[in-house]
Amino acid sequence: MSIECDPTKYDYSTAPLICNTCFDVDKTPDSLFINIEGVTMGLATEGVDPDPPNGVWELNIVGACHFQKIIGAWTFDVVFNAVDTVVNVTSAGTDPGFGAMAPNPCKWFLLNSRVNPAAWDYVGGSATLIPYLDGGQFSIQELFSLINMGAGERVFCNPRPMDTGETSYIITDRSTNTNIGVLME
Repeated sequence: MSIECDPTKYDYSTAPLICNTCFDVDKTPDSLFINIEGVTMGLATEGVDPDPPNGVWELNIVGACHFQKIIGAWTFDVVFNAVDTVVNVTSAGTDPGFGAMAPNPCKWFLLNSRVNPAAWDYVGGSATLIPYLDGGQFSIQELFSLINMGAGERVFCNPRPMDTGETSYIITDRSTNTNIGVLME
């Protein structure tokens, strides 16, 4: 299936919400997607703790190089600094659900630094940051709109780097375990 869309329809941020640290000049997206998977409950969890923050979530830009969204009990934060990338997922009254810092200003894949189940409410897992699917085809927002799906726990986007330097994206509907699309960047 081929979908033709005008790349000029992408929503890009304007000053002061520009992040030229990780994006081309004037191409900072208004939102990015975070795919958190593999986070499990640690031994320190209590009955009131929310389920782990696994899923694909859309975050909005709230400051230069800072994306954030509050979804249910969770606050998702992604910050691209001049020297590192920081991902934090927190919930009021609990230990962080996910925390990672990578010594690279534009890191797109990070592992949870919380790995000791005896010490944390939530442990393990990884985060993949997906700013947009480009290449002149369509954005991830447009794709979800076309297939009548919103970002959330039901949708899984799995980027896979290829030997050519491109990235293959497999988008799966978790409720039916069917692949929705494979996109090349």
